[in-house]
Amino acid sequence: RWTGSTEWRAGPAEPGLQIDRGRFDAILLDAARASGARVLQPARVITTRRDGDRWIVGARTPQGPLEISSRIVADASGRRGRLSACQPRLRPTTLALAAHWAGIGSRCAETCVEAGDEQWYWGAPLPDSRFVAAAFVGATSYRGGVETSGGRERFYEHLIAQSELL
Repeated sequence: RWTGSTEWRAGPAEPGLQIDRGRFDAILLDAARASGARVLQPARVITTRRDGDRWIVGARTPQGPLEISSRIVADASGRRGRLSACQPRLRPTTLALAAHWAGIGSRCAETCVEAGDEQWYWGAPLPDSRFVAAAFVGATSYRGGVETSGGRERFYEHLIAQSELL
């Protein structure tokens, strides 16, 4: 549902698959470890700098600070990542709020996408009979409204209540 009335569209010719992102990320992390990657968890990047053809990354871990030297760095932390300052900002910051729901019926047997007045929604059934529902809104919307009386959970519930599909 984007504008006007709701439209139901058949999916692509090939079937899709919904996965639990947390579980999928854990599988990928385990595969990286098994392939020889050194995983620092938990760790927080505190500095990054170039030194010739290498990156020097300073990190804080429970065991103390450390520096890592590497030819290649992958910053997978999103738009606000440590290395994103090298790229121009193209969009305003978006706040994504999501929750997994169990024991509810849903009109969405497949993935659903819907636009609201100042937000958009995405929802999909998961393989274990739960349903994931997400609301995406400009981050500035969170700073000035419902969140003062109940936090993120209340703000999420307020947004989801405005959805016709979810």
